[in-house]
Amino acid sequence: MSMKKWLLALMVILAPGLVVAQEVFKIELFVKHPVTIQNQQFARDIAFNVVYLDQGARVMQSINRQLPTTEAEATVAAQAIFSDPDIQSQITAAHQNAFKAYRLGIDRLPAAVINNAFIIYGTTDVARILQLSQHHLSQQ
Repeated sequence: MSMKKWLLALMVILAPGLVVAQEVFKIELFVKHPVTIQNQQFARDIAFNVVYLDQGARVMQSINRQLPTTEAEATVAAQAIFSDPDIQSQITAAHQNAFKAYRLGIDRLPAAVINNAFIIYGTTDVARILQLSQHHLSQQ
C-alpha cells in the first residue's frame, strides 16, 4: 500500500472522531454613543470592528447645527453639504450599518456578532465577549 493510500485510509478511520477546533476570528460590536469598550486589547489578533448605530443621527445633528436659520439660506447650504462626497459616504455607511443590524436580527444593544454566526448581547467587554464566544463554540 502506498503512503498516500495509507494516510487516506487512516484519515477515513479517524475522521469521525476528529474535533475541529472553532475559534473566534471576527467580532462586530454594535453600539450607540456614548460607550466604553473594555479590554479591547484582547481583540488584537482577530478582526474587530465597532459599529455605531447612531452615527446617522449624529451626522444629521452635525449638519443641522451648520445650517443657517433662514429657509432660503438653509436650502442652499443643505444642497452644498449633501453634495459633499464625504458627507454622502458617512450617511451611506450609517444606513448600511443600520440595515446590516436589521438583517442580522439585532434587537437590542450592545450586540456582538461573532464570526457572522451568532450574537452575544449585553456587554462591551471584549474579554467577556471572547469568553462567552468560546463557551458557545465549544458547545457546538
